[in-house]
Amino acid sequence: MNLLESEGRRIMDKLKEIGGLKSIGRGWQEGETRLPCAVVQMSGERAAVFSDDREYLTEVTAYVRLYAQNAGELESLGKLIREKMTEMKYQREFAWEDGSGHALGLVERYKTWMTNNGKDED
Repeated sequence: MNLLESEGRRIMDKLKEIGGLKSIGRGWQEGETRLPCAVVQMSGERAAVFSDDREYLTEVTAYVRLYAQNAGELESLGKLIREKMTEMKYQREFAWEDGSGHALGLVERYKTWMTNNGKDED
C-alpha cells in the first residue's frame, strides 16, 4: 500500500468517529450517497526535504469535501472534521464552498509532513 492510499484510509477511519456523517468515501457514489457525507481525496505527495541523498521529509496534501442538506449541518460537521484533521497533524490550508448539485458543499485542503519512516514530524 502506498503512502497516499494508507493516508486516505487513516483519514476515513478518523472521520468515521464523527457522529452525524451518514457516508464517508474516497469518491462520490452516484445514487448511493446519503447526506451529510464526507469525501476524502488524496491529491499528492512531494519530497519536501532531502538529507544524505535520501528523501527525509514528505509533504502530503488531502482534500476533504463535506456535503450536507443545510448550512447548519455544514457548519457543525465542518468544525468536527477540522478538529479530527488537526488531531492527525494536518494543517488546513484553504477552503471554499461548493454549491453544485443537490447539496451544499464545503471543500478544505489540508497538508501534513512525514519523515521517510512514515511517522509524523513533531
